[in-house]
Amino acid sequence: MKKLYFFLLLSSTLHAQSTFSFKEKIHLKKINNQYFSQSNRNPLQFVNKNEKITIPVKTFTSSIEDDSKTFYEINTVVDYQKAKIFVTDSLDIQYSKLSGELFLEDNKLLFYPRLEEKEDLKYDKFIRNHSFFFDLPERSSLDVHYSSWHIGVLTLPVKAYLKSRSDSVKNNVILAANLNVMFGKKWGTKRYYNSPGSREDKVSTKSWSMNAILGITRVELDIYNTTPQIGSIKTNVTNLSYGLAVGYQLDKFGLFLATGIDSPLSSLGKNWNFSNKPWIGLGLGLGFW
Repeated sequence: MKKLYFFLLLSSTLHAQSTFSFKEKIHLKKINNQYFSQSNRNPLQFVNKNEKITIPVKTFTSSIEDDSKTFYEINTVVDYQKAKIFVTDSLDIQYSKLSGELFLEDNKLLFYPRLEEKEDLKYDKFIRNHSFFFDLPERSSLDVHYSSWHIGVLTLPVKAYLKSRSDSVKNNVILAANLNVMFGKKWGTKRYYNSPGSREDKVSTKSWSMNAILGITRVELDIYNTTPQIGSIKTNVTNLSYGLAVGYQLDKFGLFLATGIDSPLSSLGKNWNFSNKPWIGLGLGLGFW
């Protein structure tokens, strides 16, 4: 209970708009005028922020005369146990979806809806004056839809080139080291788990993503993959790679299918049979956020 009071004390000082991150959005769907989690079993609830209780919060201070000296400050927080709790069918909002952020604290998953910023003043006022939450008892979980912009790194060790500058497409499967930066958007499911005795959020995600990629690839040139042939001496050239990638990710790690083009950065690289030709590739990626 003390932990919940402490969090509510902090959250009461936060402005609803300041808690919304442009990076990630939680999406709640509307069914029969109620907003639900992904499973449709957990309705979003809310209480009026004016229904508060007064509690003492013990605060420590240092003293030259007495290092153990303490005093109490009086603060107010929303009383979830005694406040009148509503479900969102009492909420007159004409939006098919709500988006915002979620934070797990004690046995509640607190939801901070996105403000419309002058487009709907009545809606914004209601959001500012109420606290929204899902009940999440210990050893239970709740799934929600989410979307997020993300950035990460991607390696594509296997590439198959679809066209060639030579008369036939031979030796078109390349195994080579490369590193790409990816930027894109992902959509998926985010699961919150209330683990007993833990102060940290237990969160896992499953998502699909669409990404733009840009990177560097090194390939070895020889008489078999150049036109005109460069001779018997093998040489390495560097290519600039760019394209698109679709990924399936578990938390930050994912498997990706990509397509793109490799453009040589040197004049010798232009002899390569697959210079500026389309390819498809398979690889692994890591998202930073």
